[in-house]
Amino acid sequence: MHFKKKSQIATIDLFIALFVATALVLALIFTWNRYSEVLNDDSQYRELQIVAFQTSDLLVKFQGEPSNWEQNPDSVDTIGLASSDRNISAAKLNSFLNLPYNITSQSLGLETLNFYLQLNHINGTQLADYGRTPKNTIVRIQRFVSYQDEKAIMEIALWK
Repeated sequence: MHFKKKSQIATIDLFIALFVATALVLALIFTWNRYSEVLNDDSQYRELQIVAFQTSDLLVKFQGEPSNWEQNPDSVDTIGLASSDRNISAAKLNSFLNLPYNITSQSLGLETLNFYLQLNHINGTQLADYGRTPKNTIVRIQRFVSYQDEKAIMEIALWK
């Protein structure tokens, strides 16, 4: 009888140890998955930041390709809104605002992303807006520009 009690206790100890080990492994797996998701989200956010910076640079520093694309908007290869560095051309902006969304997103290389562009006077008055209204977690980049000889802020928002 004495031997049977020891073997029963050893079996109970084994099951307790297996339960604790299983719980620890499950906790480790859950923690690993959570940190992987956080790192993936951070990576996607940083990628969107880079694309937003590149897109805003393209719009405020580049005249576009061809440089007089606003005269024939259907021939645009790459959109740029600048007449010179950080000086937004009213003609280019008006042509941009009248282009279909799919053409602008293709020209800016944003086919897989959604974007929204807003131009505000420095006092906050909205001068122009274009694109889809943001709904999800987004990246916003603001740039100080000159529009019609006055200071303005151009903001671009990107999201998936």
